[in-house]
Amino acid sequence: MKFTNLLTCAVLLNGPLFSMAQPAAGMPQCTQGEPLVCGCYPAAYNLPAVYAVNDKGCWSWLNAFVDASFTYWYAGEEGLPLAENGVLSTTTLFFPQNITTVFQSFNYKPGFKVALGIVGNHEWSIFADYTWFRGNNTSNSGAPPSLEITTAGATTLTGTPVWVVDDWFLQGSGSQALAGTNVTSKWRLAMDLVDLSGSRPFYEGPNLTINPYGGLRAAFIRQKMTVGLTQSTGYLTGAVPFIQSRNSSHSWAIGPRMGVNSNWLCCGGFRFEGDFAASLLYTRYTSVKHSEDSASTDFNPGSFTASYRNYGCLRPITEVGLGIGWGSYFWCCDYHIDFSADYEFAYYWDQNMMRKLLDDTLTGTSPAAADLYTHGLTLTARLDF
Repeated sequence: MKFTNLLTCAVLLNGPLFSMAQPAAGMPQCTQGEPLVCGCYPAAYNLPAVYAVNDKGCWSWLNAFVDASFTYWYAGEEGLPLAENGVLSTTTLFFPQNITTVFQSFNYKPGFKVALGIVGNHEWSIFADYTWFRGNNTSNSGAPPSLEITTAGATTLTGTPVWVVDDWFLQGSGSQALAGTNVTSKWRLAMDLVDLSGSRPFYEGPNLTINPYGGLRAAFIRQKMTVGLTQSTGYLTGAVPFIQSRNSSHSWAIGPRMGVNSNWLCCGGFRFEGDFAASLLYTRYTSVKHSEDSASTDFNPGSFTASYRNYGCLRPITEVGLGIGWGSYFWCCDYHIDFSADYEFAYYWDQNMMRKLLDDTLTGTSPAAADLYTHGLTLTARLDF
């Protein structure tokens, strides 16, 4: 091994650094991690901050890295109310003075990320990421508590406590809302994200590194929402005991993505890190569908469906993350290992097209779609070689 590589290894063993970078050709070398001094680098030049492992053979100008992440994210979506409480007195439906709404439940689910990248001449990086996430959440709401209703004539009424569902059934809109003693729902989310980016990390100061990046993002998002209602007997003539509303949305998207990652370097190879990214994607909803069972054989019977086909639009995405990390060179600087733990937030604007389809069909006012979001823990291991 070359003497310079042995010397670099000895320096790192005595005091680990976050990264070692190579100076540009023809420029005197400055002390890594120290302020730039006059005559060492031009004022406009920022020292690269990539991990600079030792050169290897005929590919001495090129290094590579791989990383893998375990994600544990909470995924939720706005615009998913299920029902409001009411009282069924004989065959008449009343709402109480204090209305309670139940919503679709959400939870944390595991997923993963993988990435592969190359670093040329210890400066520019090109890398690709793939993110996989699947969510599956169910809700089950039994009959609400028994209530007394005071009518306009000061008459106190009692009856059967029920859930009133009018947002998920087209036949339940208007004056004839659907009511039942039990509401169930199931929301399923599938997301696949692919990113191709380029970056050049650099030192902004003795302890601060900045890594701006930009590239393309492709997103594939699929959703399904099923709402079931156990209907109250005696409310509708010829009522079906159990009915379902089935809804789905499939989309693909592609567009530019830009962001910046920053690291505050501490002693012993530890660091604090933050990340921000934004995307603007052309999105094509290839299929947005709704179908429902007939609630009654006598009242408004029939098969009810609605759909959007090939709906195109622009959709933004914003992402923020904060965390800590640790890294170190090993095997005489031939390799670098790195571990990090981050809590990440992501906001996907106007993704609930199922809600938009139903509201548009019910009211005809073309309301905006509601938003999808995720947040949670990401644990990452990276190897540079």
